[in-house]
Amino acid sequence: MTKGRQRGFPLIWVAAGLAGIMAVILAVLSISGSLNPSTETGDAGWPWAATEAILVATSTPPPTATLSPTSAPSPTAIPPYSYTVQAGDTLWDIARRFDVTVDLIVAANPDLVSSELLEIGMGLAIPGVEADPDEIPEPEWPITARVTDDGGGLRLRTKPSLQGEILYGLAAQTPLTLVGRTQDNEWLAVRTPFLDGGWVKSDWVEVFIDLAEVPVTWYSTLLVVDETPSPGQPTAVPSTAPVGYAHVSGVTSQLREIYELGLSLGNRPNVFSKIGDSITVNSAFLTPFGMQFYDLFEHAYLQSVIDYYNGSWARTHNSFANVSLAAEVGWTSWRVITTGDGDADYCTDSETPLECEYRWVRPTVAIIMLGTNDVAGTAPGGYDYPLREIIETSLEKGIIPVLTTIPPMHRASVESRVLAYNQVVAELAQAYGIPMVDYWAALQGLPNDGLGPDGVHPSGATVRGNGFLNETNLQEGYPMRNLITLQALDSIFRIVIEAQ
Repeated sequence: MTKGRQRGFPLIWVAAGLAGIMAVILAVLSISGSLNPSTETGDAGWPWAATEAILVATSTPPPTATLSPTSAPSPTAIPPYSYTVQAGDTLWDIARRFDVTVDLIVAANPDLVSSELLEIGMGLAIPGVEADPDEIPEPEWPITARVTDDGGGLRLRTKPSLQGEILYGLAAQTPLTLVGRTQDNEWLAVRTPFLDGGWVKSDWVEVFIDLAEVPVTWYSTLLVVDETPSPGQPTAVPSTAPVGYAHVSGVTSQLREIYELGLSLGNRPNVFSKIGDSITVNSAFLTPFGMQFYDLFEHAYLQSVIDYYNGSWARTHNSFANVSLAAEVGWTSWRVITTGDGDADYCTDSETPLECEYRWVRPTVAIIMLGTNDVAGTAPGGYDYPLREIIETSLEKGIIPVLTTIPPMHRASVESRVLAYNQVVAELAQAYGIPMVDYWAALQGLPNDGLGPDGVHPSGATVRGNGFLNETNLQEGYPMRNLITLQALDSIFRIVIEAQ
């Protein structure tokens, strides 16, 4: 699309009198307006249009002025940035994109009455924005897809349905990260560079990886699940938490001292970090609760703690969906405490990934599970040291470490070693007086010990997604870890954080 530019130049007429007296007439052309190139649905480019000023001459006769050697031109006020409306735009998401209020946009556009009058291609003055950020933010996660060249205006929705609420429109070529899909591949769950997540139609997405690698996180045709309560079984959903949780221990009021130390050091009360390996990195773990894709069923008492931690930004998202700098596929417990092993874009050579994560996120709680990748090559005695370092680093920074036992492993010669590792976890939790989540115990009695086909990683939900905590899904490894981790966070929230 060709953008036009016009320029106006000061015009000076010089007239010489017979007596040698010179008079100067200055013609002043007023400077106003901005270029509003029209944008049609499907135009390539980012969700904002370029800002270009047009110098326009007025029809008013120019005033006569006498030139002075000391006169200086008055500064020209910078005009408001002009945004070109795209398909799917609302006043709310435009205001959100430019970090201004809807009221300010309406005040700057007196002809605008409501978002119903927005038309594709119309220009809106955005007050307080002086320049176009000519690049979208650098994504915090790997780019695995993008909006197609003809997909400008692709709507990001809250769920994989045309009835899903529209968050905003995505421009053509917007890079995306795939985090889930429907089982028919009609809809894709994505993260955007704007630190948001949602669902988009796959027809308008160019995918760079094998979709088979992307987990199914929504079933459009739900499995038939018989969860009818037996006669005499109560059907009311409990509104209060149980007195204690079977697989959570070590949460006491003494943790308040650690919590208050963290607050004095600048830690944020409603932020937690995730420390671990692939079982933690997987988007099946906790992410659904940050993306508002869950149903607690009979565990509705956990809603308050979900709301609490959803109320603050960690680094790339709220704590549930945040990308951790101290969790990576294949990591051992040693990697987390190795200087210089962090993400080079965020971490210094002199700090460990754990220290880097804590510096960026400033949490008050850390969910920790490491050891699955240590088991095959490290004796239990060699596991004690790095785990102890993680605990002590956390305590020094006023962060409550929540240890988690590792799941079973269906591998010859290592199953007994898993038990020895978990004994180390339990002993350290008791020695330091810190919380522990017994994931290993919670998986006992589940089909295949809650593991997937590889016998190492947890199994995923069979109904809708891993945030749907019904009886059927709680027979699988990831939904079970989500439940008991939420219970641990809930215990800390009620006993430590809310305590006065």
